[in-house]
Amino acid sequence: RLALSWWREALQHFNGQRHILGQQPEPWQLLTTDACGIWDREEPSIGIFVAGGFCGLTAQQCHSIFPDAPAVTAPIQLWELFAIVAMARLYSSWLQGKYLQIGVDNLNVCSWLSKGTVRGDVCYQQALTYLLDLFKMQIDYNFRLQPFWISSETNVLADAASRREWSVFRSALQQWIVQQSSWSGPPPSLQFLQHGATDTSGGNSSTAG
Repeated sequence: RLALSWWREALQHFNGQRHILGQQPEPWQLLTTDACGIWDREEPSIGIFVAGGFCGLTAQQCHSIFPDAPAVTAPIQLWELFAIVAMARLYSSWLQGKYLQIGVDNLNVCSWLSKGTVRGDVCYQQALTYLLDLFKMQIDYNFRLQPFWISSETNVLADAASRREWSVFRSALQQWIVQQSSWSGPPPSLQFLQHGATDTSGGNSSTAG
């Protein structure tokens, strides 16, 4: 019922035009997200990496920005999905008109994104609401995300941002910049640091709300 009512509303705003459909997606190395749960930290947190820009937010900071953020005790799958939704909300202007792979290291969330639906009883209604909200943003801002599963060991940048391990993040970011210089894609872009949580030049780190 929730999905049907959402579709009825969303399709009223969809003009049927998607000029990005014929494009090939840009590689997942430009866009990754992650979350860590309460067994790793005192509270969950999320990490976002967007083409050189980054964001690391604790659960408290998430709730101060987004009233619909998951409960502190919510399952990790819900926090992983919310990290993607938060990324789309924070960086919607950058995403506009783009077709990108997004690196996801949670198999359940990757499956939900691929199939466009939520399976299982884990916070079903809230997870479906996030998924539908993400789809609506893709319509409103004309972008497309293609989920691409990566291992937790590969998801270094978003993982370090979620844990606020900034020395690890700075090292991984330097490696990313070197790799990026050999790609045909856009050059590294650091103009998103207003949502970041540290000074990558090696200065003191500080969280941002």
